[in-house]
Amino acid sequence: MPDPHDIELIGQVVRGDERAFLALYDRYCNYVYALTLRMLHDPMLAEEVTQDTFLKLWSRAGQFLS
Repeated sequence: MPDPHDIELIGQVVRGDERAFLALYDRYCNYVYALTLRMLHDPMLAEEVTQDTFLKLWSRAGQFLS
């Protein structure tokens, strides 16, 4: 179950709140990177996938609330 605070932050991201996005990024960036690195075994590719993940969060945040 997602943290209610994260759901609130995602709602703020939907409204274009950059600080809410940065809060989510700060909270989950290392986790996403570590996961992708473990899966891909390539630091540069893991960094690219991590960046892409957060770009998609910014542009499609509303889909996470469905």
